[in-house]
Amino acid sequence: MENTEVKTEDNLYFLVRHPYDEEEIRKLAGKTMRAALSSKKSFTVKNTVSWIFIGLILMGFLLKKGLLEWVPYQARYLTIALFGAAGIVAGRVLIYILVMITVRRNLKKNEGRDTWLEFYGDRLVIRGTESAEIPYRILKAVRETEAGYLLEKKEGKGVLVKKDGFIEGLPEQLPEFLNEAMVTCSGRPEKVRQDFHGESERFQAVTVWSERICINAAVAEVKYRKKKRNAFAKYFLSIFMFVFTAALIFLVEGFTVQGVLIIIVINAIMIPLILLVQYLSFKNGQRADEKKIRKSGLKMWKTIQQSGEIRPAESEARFFDEEYLIAEGETVYHRDYGQIKGLYETGDCLYLEYSGIIPRELIDKKGITGGQTEELKQFLEETCGKKFQYLDMPKSRRNEWIHGSKTFY
Repeated sequence: MENTEVKTEDNLYFLVRHPYDEEEIRKLAGKTMRAALSSKKSFTVKNTVSWIFIGLILMGFLLKKGLLEWVPYQARYLTIALFGAAGIVAGRVLIYILVMITVRRNLKKNEGRDTWLEFYGDRLVIRGTESAEIPYRILKAVRETEAGYLLEKKEGKGVLVKKDGFIEGLPEQLPEFLNEAMVTCSGRPEKVRQDFHGESERFQAVTVWSERICINAAVAEVKYRKKKRNAFAKYFLSIFMFVFTAALIFLVEGFTVQGVLIIIVINAIMIPLILLVQYLSFKNGQRADEKKIRKSGLKMWKTIQQSGEIRPAESEARFFDEEYLIAEGETVYHRDYGQIKGLYETGDCLYLEYSGIIPRELIDKKGITGGQTEELKQFLEETCGKKFQYLDMPKSRRNEWIHGSKTFY
């Protein structure tokens, strides 16, 4: 894929080009994944026990085949521990391989797209696979590394500027320029500048985070849909137990009137109990799922409240014909419709799943201007070539929270 010549503006001080390097990105992704898999947080009870169990199943298979006869009986506990540990290691390796396969597939989609860094008087504009507009006031330091300069942000990931990529300006002048800009820049740039496109947006949406929006976000994160039971799930166990008890009793009593009466009495008690237990278990699982979603949403809202200005409590989206832009706090992200993996809808929001660094956007239906919600949905479906999928919402008492109440279970 050929690189498109970058479009710049008049007050450009530095221009840096980072050639697309698939091998470097793959190595960085591998290093990040290995660090994540070796962290303490990744060793949860659920996944650790699961992989230990798989290791023990493998040990049982080898024992059955006679491949462990050489192991002394005194070392049986050590053998069990070793196979349990081997199961954990095998699980980590399998997860790593699957993630790296996904990384390779995503890299192939973006093959040949270089990244351009444009330094203006009040902001840094990044164009490429991931585009963003970063004002200098949210930077906190410029640190020199072997490869170049690391621009550290007050929150979120920093930006690396490679020394060998400068096309305009001198690398050694960048730290002084940025240190001065971080002090002197005042105010914040417009979230979305219309003259960047030369046209006005088709739709605009402002999302102000609240408890209600955070619960919608939690629903969208897990793509929640209420569990449903089909006829097979409802009645299979009851039919199986009826046939099993009938066969067992006929085998013992024979085909007699007494045997038939025993079958009737037993199943008259057993089958209603089975149906009741299955129903209660299903409802309990449904409530547990909804409780988990509500808890996740409230935790998200609490984090936003306690973060001050670190985590923006408001985001703005503007939709153009060629791309859409998301402004979160001080940063503007440029998004390509072709990178949207899925379109989802909750009770109050639209959810755009994006294959990028920030993989999702939540849009409050009440904050949409420039048209109705259905018109924006139709525009996105036509532009992305995908259909919206509706997600279910968890219930609370009288569904009060849907109307903005702060009352939850």
